[in-house]
Amino acid sequence: MTKMVNVRVVDVYKSYGKVQVLKGINFNIEDGEFFVLLGSSGAGKSTLLNILAGLEAVDSGSIFFDDKIVNDLPPVERGVAMVFQNYALYPHMTVYKNMAFPLKMLNYKKDSIDRIVKKVAETLDITWLLNRYPRELSGGQAQRVALGRALVRDPKIFLLDEPLSNLDANIRSKIRNELKLMQKQLNKTFIYVTHDQMEAMSLGDHIGILHNGVLEQYGRPIDIYNNPINEYIATFLGDPEINMLSCIKYRDVYECDGSIKFKLDLDDKKITLGIRPENIYLHRQNDNDIEGKIIPKVSELLGSHTLIIGSVENKEIRIVTEETNISIGKEIPIYINLNKCLIFNEKGENINK
Repeated sequence: MTKMVNVRVVDVYKSYGKVQVLKGINFNIEDGEFFVLLGSSGAGKSTLLNILAGLEAVDSGSIFFDDKIVNDLPPVERGVAMVFQNYALYPHMTVYKNMAFPLKMLNYKKDSIDRIVKKVAETLDITWLLNRYPRELSGGQAQRVALGRALVRDPKIFLLDEPLSNLDANIRSKIRNELKLMQKQLNKTFIYVTHDQMEAMSLGDHIGILHNGVLEQYGRPIDIYNNPINEYIATFLGDPEINMLSCIKYRDVYECDGSIKFKLDLDDKKITLGIRPENIYLHRQNDNDIEGKIIPKVSELLGSHTLIIGSVENKEIRIVTEETNISIGKEIPIYINLNKCLIFNEKGENINK
């Protein structure tokens, strides 16, 4: 098998006419890492993936595979394989012929093609599908075949462009787990593009969050979740979404939306308090907890937890709790540990960072 490869992106810029799509992108992907590019539609994710594949050229900047600049290398010489949102399997070919096709185009001998296809099929546990046609496959099976068709070329890097977005929601979780296990088994570098923060958090060894062509933050998913660099990242990650409370300082006390007040040794006149729904409690946890009040409007049972959507002075508050007996429409106390909150200045920057 081809060895793993380190990928380094240095000061990459890309524009289409007057529209700047990528604005000085920098990150590093280690050998054999599962790296996820996360961002909303139009953030520049697919453009960056196409640049890595050699399908698009940079305006400026450098792409390194190990210590070699690959800017001018055509796709076929980069040792990459792409799996797209639409698997684009040839409908008139069996799974075997779909997987064999790239090798046939590279003029491999018939016995070599047969050996490689069967070995890859065994690795992906799709040997039993080799005689089927794409129309006979489930979404998860088609994904495996698409991976297999890429894997037969023994690429250095897999580039995956939203490969789960066409799958039914009820099987995405299962396929995510399988994909992560496959990546570890193959011991290959995966670069995966998605707009789904759940996919990014569950799959990525590291994630990079793109916003309007800027890499806002890069790091381990849990580190970014716990310490986002700004308000955009804080609201982008997390389901249910983080609560953001606007606070103004009067003398030495901050007063937030509603009834929440607290002391904090900061010079900022205005701050925003970010509180994850799981960090708001219905019972006091510590003596120094901040106390407030909300009126529950909606209570949704989420299995082992309950999502409460409440309000205070027209401000919506989301709480995730283990409690199930919630009185709708009746004011209840809430408790917040300030040490578990995020604090943002007027520019939206994380002061805790």
